[in-house]
Amino acid sequence: MVSTLFSQYGPRLGLLLALFALGCATTKAIPEPKSSLGLLEALSSQAEELSDTQQIVLRYNPCQCACSPFEVQLGGRWVRAELDDLQDPESPAARLLVQAQMDHDSGLRSEYPTPGTVRLSEERCDGGVAYTVVSVGEAE
Repeated sequence: MVSTLFSQYGPRLGLLLALFALGCATTKAIPEPKSSLGLLEALSSQAEELSDTQQIVLRYNPCQCACSPFEVQLGGRWVRAELDDLQDPESPAARLLVQAQMDHDSGLRSEYPTPGTVRLSEERCDGGVAYTVVSVGEAE
């Protein structure tokens, strides 16, 4: 039977078998998922450095998900930032939130230099996004 197939299809069958064998031999290895550990270490380090200066820049940038509407500038990137102490309506964070919402609704500024400290949160907001926790201080 094999000799009949080979005599009937000859070179075509040989070519087909060779392509099949080579196709199986050239499968790509599945890459390992990249770890975000390097990014988290970099963010943590930048948050520490920024907290040492006691001066941070927050940006009001509401998103569609349940994440905080604020971001803090860490090096060359913006990272979601949850403000501490929003429950107290007299806190600097609560006052900043009210001001930022009014400015946003009026199409005014969205960045706010302010005294404060930053730390990387152990938790993640929607979609596994890393975020920081910011303690806003009193403006001088």
